[in-house]
Amino acid sequence: MLCHQLVKLSQLVTTWKFVKSIMLTRSSEKKLLQFLHKELELSQADIAVALKHREFNHGPIPMLLWQYGLVNLEQLDKIFDWLAEHA
Repeated sequence: MLCHQLVKLSQLVTTWKFVKSIMLTRSSEKKLLQFLHKELELSQADIAVALKHREFNHGPIPMLLWQYGLVNLEQLDKIFDWLAEHA
């Protein structure tokens, strides 16, 4: 039982480190939003949906876009590539 709890805790820590690593500063967030609009051709309304939901659950923008069906997995992969290049 304890071993199972330690594994679960380890998974949560790993997930948190990943999420924390992709959280954005205001400047990089602005660049990400420009990328989403210009390169992925997301509408301002789609981006606004993600930003609005982020206020309530504090999730990373890329995951919110995917969670609400505003980007597909290929687009999500492009977003993560962009984030990795601009980190």
